[in-house]
This record gives sequence, structure tokens and C-alpha cells, in this order.
Amino acid sequence: MFDRGHVFRLFSRLPAHFASQSDAPVGAPRQFRSTEHLSTEAIAAYVARHRLSHIDDGSNSDTRFDRNRLRHDVWPALLHAFPHAETSLAHAAREARRAAELMAEIGQSDLQSVQSAASPGEAATELDVDAWLGLSPARRAGALRAWLAQATGEAVRDRGVDRLMIELPGARTAARWPWSPS
Repeated sequence: MFDRGHVFRLFSRLPAHFASQSDAPVGAPRQFRSTEHLSTEAIAAYVARHRLSHIDDGSNSDTRFDRNRLRHDVWPALLHAFPHAETSLAHAAREARRAAELMAEIGQSDLQSVQSAASPGEAATELDVDAWLGLSPARRAGALRAWLAQATGEAVRDRGVDRLMIELPGARTAARWPWSPS
């Protein structure tokens, strides 16, 4: 029987037709997304056909590590109690990804309506706090996340967004990043 634990180490060696491609332009470095659409049997057949081997890392059986305790103790018990858990969790993960993508789109759209320019003729980089406060709390968080990502070029941790959700309403004016009320 094919050991599912080795599947993850093989992903980086699978050819392009095994993974769904990203939307990267032609000629750009290839980035692969999830291979969740593949069955264990399809991966096992590929491994056997190409005579791929795996490296057996002795630490993989050490249940002092969370990943191994999950793999060896928790996951088998979960599947025994709930045989459809894997399918249900994969479905939940896909739905969570779709929801996150939708929230990011809405946040970007809301950001357009609450940004202002520091001076006429400049790009809109400031956050109009009064306009931002007119959004619902969930939409404020999305617009704030989009604004911070635009300003820093990085994804923002929930803790940072949560903190600014509390502090920013007190500014009651335009805000810039790095944080400095007008």
C-alpha cells in the first residue's frame, strides 16, 4: 500500500500536468497550487511509473512533534469516527479560500471609496477615517487590510488589523502609513 505520508514530499517533483497552474503569465516562473484534485492512486501510479524513491526521515515517527501526532494519532482516530472527514475538511478549505478571495475583493473595492489624496493631483494613499467609519465593522476590516497591504506590500496579520480597528477611529482625520494621523 502507498504511504500517504510520503505524498507531500513528492509534490515538488511532480510534473506540470499534475498540478493546476497559477495565473502567471507565459514565461514567468511556474507556481503550482494545490494538488488536492489528485487521488492517492494517481500519485502512487506516477511514483511507480517513474521509479521515484523517498527519503525516510526518522523524525517522522516521533509523536512529540505536532505534525506527527496529528498524522499518527489524531487523523486516524478522526477518520475512524468520521469516515468522510477528509472530504468534508477539503470542502470547507475550498469554501474558506473562496470566502477569503471574496473578502479581499470587497476590501479592495471599499478601499477605493475611502481613500483620499494628501494634496490635489497626488495618488490617493490616505485613508479617510470618516468615510471608513461609514462602513460596517467587517467591511472596515477588509478595507483596512487592503490599505495596509497596499502601503506595505505585505499581508497584514490579524492582530495588526484588530489593533488598528480600535485605534484608528480615535484619529477622526486622514491617516497615512506608517501610522501618522494628519
